[in-house]
Amino acid sequence: MKNQTWLAKLQQRFLTIGQPSLRLLIIALIVVLVLPFIGSALFVVLRLSEAEHDMRETQHLGIARAFSSEIDRQLLSAESALRALATSPQLAGGDLADFYRQSAAVADQHGARLILADPSGHQIFNTTRPFGTPLPQLNQTELVRAAVTAQETRISDLFRGSTTDDLLVGVLVPVIENGSTRHVASHGVSSGTAQSFLRRAARSQRVDDRDCRPQRHANWPQ
Repeated sequence: MKNQTWLAKLQQRFLTIGQPSLRLLIIALIVVLVLPFIGSALFVVLRLSEAEHDMRETQHLGIARAFSSEIDRQLLSAESALRALATSPQLAGGDLADFYRQSAAVADQHGARLILADPSGHQIFNTTRPFGTPLPQLNQTELVRAAVTAQETRISDLFRGSTTDDLLVGVLVPVIENGSTRHVASHGVSSGTAQSFLRRAARSQRVDDRDCRPQRHANWPQ
């Protein structure tokens, strides 16, 4: 009888130990209910972060493409202006003073500088200086010679101008008469033009970013 009583007490103790408390059940229930929400929230945050990163990359790529297109447009415009000037009767007739005035007017329209050089690369005039001012040799002498030899347009890398000390990209067009190159006309595109374009693009991007932000309503709680 005593053995049966002892065994019953022992069995009851094991059963009591094996049953979880009410507090443990509540904690387990909370964990089971909350964990899916936490996981979903983390997933949403990660997806939003990836979407924002992709949007930034798309914006930067768009700015780079627009910048490249703007540079190409300016270089083509410069070449067209030089080719038009190369047909000037004043240049063909040797009236360099009048041709300088024409070139200066075109340079003002394009916000650039125009240079007329001989086939060796020596500057005859530069629209940033008065006509007749003694001028140094062009920094792009090798490119001048290449344009003279090939009788084709040449475009330089970024260089520092010998007269203005500005950073420029040069478009060089040979002036051909009777099959030989008499002069080389150069159009200097300032790097400041590119910087101005990038500043406008950056301002536009900041405006777009502000437009994409949620606006606070006057009746929302502060």
